[in-house]
Amino acid sequence: MALKFTAKKTIALVGGINFPHPLGMDIIQYNIYNQQPKTWARKFQEIHQQIIDKELHGLIIYLATPLFLQASRPEYIEAWTALLKSSELTKSIIVVYEENIHENFDYYDYDEERYLSLAELTERIEIVEAVIHAHDSNWNPDSRLKALQDIFTRVPWFPKEGRFGYHIVRDNLSLAKERIEDYQSRKQAVSEFIDNIITSDTPVRTFKAKQSIAHFIETFLYEIAKDIFFNVYVSKEQILYDEFADFVKIFEKYMQNIEGINFIVDSESTINGTTYYFRSNVLTDSEEFSSAIRRFDKFVENYVDNPESIIDLVSKEYGSSTEAFAAVQIIMKKYQRLMLDIKHQQQKVKMLIKHELENLALEGSIQSKELDLLNSKGLLSDSAYFIEDEFILNRGTYSESELEIIRIAKKHGNQGDVAFVKSSIDKLKDNEVSPTEKISSAEKVKGFLLKAAKKAAQHAEEIGVKVLTSYLDNLVK
Repeated sequence: MALKFTAKKTIALVGGINFPHPLGMDIIQYNIYNQQPKTWARKFQEIHQQIIDKELHGLIIYLATPLFLQASRPEYIEAWTALLKSSELTKSIIVVYEENIHENFDYYDYDEERYLSLAELTERIEIVEAVIHAHDSNWNPDSRLKALQDIFTRVPWFPKEGRFGYHIVRDNLSLAKERIEDYQSRKQAVSEFIDNIITSDTPVRTFKAKQSIAHFIETFLYEIAKDIFFNVYVSKEQILYDEFADFVKIFEKYMQNIEGINFIVDSESTINGTTYYFRSNVLTDSEEFSSAIRRFDKFVENYVDNPESIIDLVSKEYGSSTEAFAAVQIIMKKYQRLMLDIKHQQQKVKMLIKHELENLALEGSIQSKELDLLNSKGLLSDSAYFIEDEFILNRGTYSESELEIIRIAKKHGNQGDVAFVKSSIDKLKDNEVSPTEKISSAEKVKGFLLKAAKKAAQHAEEIGVKVLTSYLDNLVK
């Protein structure tokens, strides 16, 4: 069948951020900072209508700290909520400064590499104003030098003039002070605004350094340009690595030849693993993908129970039962062969684990009764990941931090979340994966952890989100 995808893509960008515009992609920019709520409502209605009319293929919401605080004010909440609901109707991301999402609005001094308290910031503004006064005065050079030396002895640091002069330094510090005071005067409202973001279905991408923003925006735009709605990385150390590749090919043929929809699976391999990119302009999210897999499972079950009914169903697409029979037979022969390979591989793995457990029992590392776990139903699932087996996860492949992230996914997410988290961790550990893909993968996991903490009705600190996100940052480095 001929596969047809939309070549021209249009993206809406809310917030002031600049990045290179990819070829074949239109970027509609909405600068809304310091504009009135009614202006927000009008512009967001435009975005909503474009999404409904299928004229918009993606939405990026960039909340720099000043816009973040503005959007949390009572008079803007209604317009913001409308935008958030619209973002859930198309492929979207919300980009925020990582500290803001953890309710930290303090000023960061990059020279000293630390956050300044409000008192320290106020003192710094006073010092800069004193420097400005000394520079702008009509004093003679000796008096001006003495005044500056007096300032220098009062503080352990001396304010740098910066590219645009001390006046700009003072203005920037004053704005930072206003933002801190704004947050401190309405902490509850800001906290509720953050909850509003985290509990939405729109993915959150955080950043510490602005340079990293370009990486996950690049990934986001690439996925839109290529109609990628889902991707998964499979390590070569993964059990059923080869079988998973075979399944992907079979599923692709089923989607194209039986369901007759635009569906392609591309792949990129390194020495350590393969990333599969699932592309379609019909399936647009993981829920629809899961539904398609369930339809495939049902197709297989129905074929086993009543092959004739499947042939009749498929013949409507092909126009003749002969062509339909050939199409179904090709898929089912490959599938049945694959199921046999998986069965043999599972038996082999089960035996290896049994021997390893027996050796551990002899060494006294485990109790012999734990060998009974091998007989429990579901220890080795049919999943290509075998994620449910805690023993396999603890075989040394994953660090304690990685295991904790996977456990959080198992406790507070669904099976798709677990697969995505595990896939992302595996990709981060592949030295051949590009920095852009690594940063994007790390940010996706960070966003999941934030949402998991909120789903668990806990503060992020309670499940160690900041510690785990720092670990992810180190993996990227």
